[in-house]
Amino acid sequence: MVHSGHYHFEGNGNFPLYSNGSINLDVKFDGDILSMLPQWEPFFVDGASFATIALKIEGTPDSPKLVEGQVHIERGELWLADVVEHIESLSGDIKIETGSNKIDIINLRAVVEGDPLVINTVRNVKTADGEKLKHWYFNDLDLDFGILTLETPNNGIELQIPELMVDNEPGIVNFSGKAGGEKFYFAGPVRHPRAR
Repeated sequence: MVHSGHYHFEGNGNFPLYSNGSINLDVKFDGDILSMLPQWEPFFVDGASFATIALKIEGTPDSPKLVEGQVHIERGELWLADVVEHIESLSGDIKIETGSNKIDIINLRAVVEGDPLVINTVRNVKTADGEKLKHWYFNDLDLDFGILTLETPNNGIELQIPELMVDNEPGIVNFSGKAGGEKFYFAGPVRHPRAR
C-alpha cells in the first residue's frame, strides 16, 4: 500500500482467514505514522513525523503475537486534546528483542511547550526500602513494557490533566528525587482496558 508523499506499507508472508491458522508475517512501514493517530484515537488532534517500522508477527488470527520489531521516529509533532497542546521534536526508538515479549523505549525525546522531556524503559527496579516495582504488562498482547523513567528539566513541564486540575488552568509538574541524578518511575500494573 502506497500513499504518495505520506507512507509506504508492505506486508509479506502468511495471514490465514481461519481463526486457528498460523501467522507468519513481516510488516514494513516508512512515512508519517503520527498523522494517522487522530483516526484511531480522538485524544490526538493532529500529528506529523517520519518513521520506519519493521515488525514480525506470528501466532494465530485469534491470538497474534509480536515476536520481533523496531520503530524509529524522528521529526515528530503531536497536537493533543488534553494534557498538553503541542509536542515537538519527537524522536526515539522502540524495540522488541527476538524471542522476547519485552518492549523497550530508548531515548524517546520531545519538547513539550518549550521544555525537554526524555522517556526510557528500565527493568528490575527496587525502591529504597527494597520493594521491587512491577512492570507495565499488557496481558491480552503478552507485552511487557517494563518501567518507564521520565526526566524533566529543573523547572518542570507545563501540563493540564483533566479531572485532576482546574479546567483550563495548567500547572507546572516537576519530578525530582532525594539525591541528584534520580529519575521518576512509572510502574505497573497499568489501568487500561487492554491491560491486567
